[in-house]
Amino acid sequence: AQYGHGYGAPAPAYGHNDYAQPIPYQYGFDIVGGDHHTGDFKQTRQEHGDGHGNVQGSYSYVDAHGISRQVDYVADGHGFRAQIKTNEP
Repeated sequence: AQYGHGYGAPAPAYGHNDYAQPIPYQYGFDIVGGDHHTGDFKQTRQEHGDGHGNVQGSYSYVDAHGISRQVDYVADGHGFRAQIKTNEP
């Protein structure tokens, strides 16, 4: 008996290239609160995407002792970059 000497057809590739494209968006919130145990606090967040995969945003926090932290960030074709601002000593 003689068997085939060549290679068969390649296996079909499965998958798809129909991933959803990014769409522009924008969201944000501000929270202000406190009670007699924890004092006042504030938290904010804002972000927007341009529909091309680029995102810009920021978030911040002020605790009951007045310590604040703010992060401004960009995520795009050059990667993720953040700048942090605080009034901590």
